[in-house]
Amino acid sequence: MKKSHTDLTIGTLMGLLVLLFVVILMLFRGQKESLNTKFDKRFLSMDLSMFIDTIYSSPNDLIVKYPQKTYDYSYRFEKSRITVYKNKEGIKLGESFPFTEQKDIEFIYTTVDINYAQDNNEITVGGDEGSDNIPLVFEKTKHALLPTSKIKTEEFFD
Repeated sequence: MKKSHTDLTIGTLMGLLVLLFVVILMLFRGQKESLNTKFDKRFLSMDLSMFIDTIYSSPNDLIVKYPQKTYDYSYRFEKSRITVYKNKEGIKLGESFPFTEQKDIEFIYTTVDINYAQDNNEITVGGDEGSDNIPLVFEKTKHALLPTSKIKTEEFFD
């Protein structure tokens, strides 16, 4: 009887050690993935694509701020494609996603780097995560759509 009791205890102990190893491995992998920005860049590129499509559908002129926290990222808008990249990594490590352009509204292709500076009558918006600055703004008229990080101070409404 004592031998079966000892075998059961050793088996339980081995099972607990394997379970502990798996949990530690999963926590380490989760921490590694949380530091990876690939998911964030992919999400932002897809979300911005849908956001641009929504802006196109508006019949009126408008200025819209992008509501996501994007302080560490920059954006390149090319023909029917947006690329999001981390400011320190560069464009080669960016994530891209297509968006649909309308033929009657010109999309102004540009690269938007998020920084903060103030000069004359314009504020370049962006900055640290805790700031109230707007990192990305879209200005749409009847004939053009411009992604930018600048807005005039008299046009700023929170």
